[in-house]
Amino acid sequence: MENLIKFLKGEIADCSQGISSYMPKFDRLTENKGNISALTTHKYELTKKNKLLMEEIEQLRSQEGTLDVSVLVNDLETRQASLNEEIEQVNLSKQMILEEQLEINGQSNALTMLNLAQQEEIEELKKELAKLIFQCLSIDILVVYLL
Repeated sequence: MENLIKFLKGEIADCSQGISSYMPKFDRLTENKGNISALTTHKYELTKKNKLLMEEIEQLRSQEGTLDVSVLVNDLETRQASLNEEIEQVNLSKQMILEEQLEINGQSNALTMLNLAQQEEIEELKKELAKLIFQCLSIDILVVYLL
């Protein structure tokens, strides 16, 4: 019976250790949410800048006949291309964070399933332990009665 109690304590400790080992990953999920929010804001700002550049380019193009603006247009188009590259980098960063979150969520789900299975096993072992204790008490009562 002592071995069974030790085994139960070990199972409970394993469950607790498994849960605590995933706490840093849950913290990482929270951090990722903040990163995604910051990246989304940054992308929004870049998109606004890009739109303003496009408007400037169109304005300059409409004046092309009156001014020599091709150099300005080229400069603005270069800046626009740079903004587009930065937007693409933001999108890639967000994608990487989302993939990491999916992986962590999958691991978390697997841990939850394992934890539930262990809890069910612990409940079964507790029932067995209760039966053994009852049998021991019955034997003790019988021995006392026979004495």
